[in-house]
Amino acid sequence: MLTELATIDILGLKLYTYGFFLTLGVLFAIVLAYFVERKTSLKKGTLLLTICISMPLGVALSRLLYCLTDSNFRAVLTFKNIFLISTGGMSMYGAILAVILAALISAKILSENTRKMLDAITAPLMAFILFARLGESYTQLGISRPLVTGVLEGSFLVHIGEYDLYLKTWLLEAVCAAVLCILLYTWLNKYKKGDVFLSWMILFGATQVIFESLRYDGHMRFSFVGLQQVLSSFLWGIALLILSLRKKPISKRAKINLFLLPVAVFGAIGIEFLIDRSEIQKWLLYIGYIALLSLPSGIALSLREKTHE
Repeated sequence: MLTELATIDILGLKLYTYGFFLTLGVLFAIVLAYFVERKTSLKKGTLLLTICISMPLGVALSRLLYCLTDSNFRAVLTFKNIFLISTGGMSMYGAILAVILAALISAKILSENTRKMLDAITAPLMAFILFARLGESYTQLGISRPLVTGVLEGSFLVHIGEYDLYLKTWLLEAVCAAVLCILLYTWLNKYKKGDVFLSWMILFGATQVIFESLRYDGHMRFSFVGLQQVLSSFLWGIALLILSLRKKPISKRAKINLFLLPVAVFGAIGIEFLIDRSEIQKWLLYIGYIALLSLPSGIALSLREKTHE
């Protein structure tokens, strides 16, 4: 909850630390957008317009998605409480949807290529997510189930709670966001328009499926599955289907991927159940989980088309 967040004082102003990190994320996204515009030859100011549109839209969609889907908030769900942002509660996927919609709106306004715009937002978006994850270290979000083995005890990856030890999932997500930000930026202009965005869908979707499984903070969670984990799997699966089906005749690699997709989906559901309900070592299950998603993800990325422009 927002009322439980750490605060900092800047020039006599009391600010929530998490909000401060979100502000840093927006600023770094703006700086990176400047370099992305130059690299991709987008019309000047296109990404800045996207960011300006996405900020109010992001707050609205992020808050709305949380209020309508979080099981804890539903007990106090009223029209008035939706607007009480000081009580806390936001959704990362609401913010992501806002950025995508803002990019489409900006492309329409400035008559820019839509696929090119979607490619361009990926690196700045991951820069924002990087700082958002770092900000979660000052909240009650982004930690795992209590660790029951001593494998990571004493590690920088472990959060020491009042009664138990927890994995700093937020830190793993921050590192992943930084890596994806660099990769996506270097891939700009390397692949066919739209393929960098599809790459983001696959890599962000697959990694978030794992991270949302690791998270156990009760945020937008139903039983042993989180809503944002389900959304991540849809993001991943849609991109995999697009890359596998767009070229006719369908290649052998694409056919293999179409076979692996349902295997991965049902396998993931089974592993989630085992993680929540079985006594099998969780580290062993997560190794299988990662392998299950890595193979079809790797094949899908190999189906991207390089550009010679």
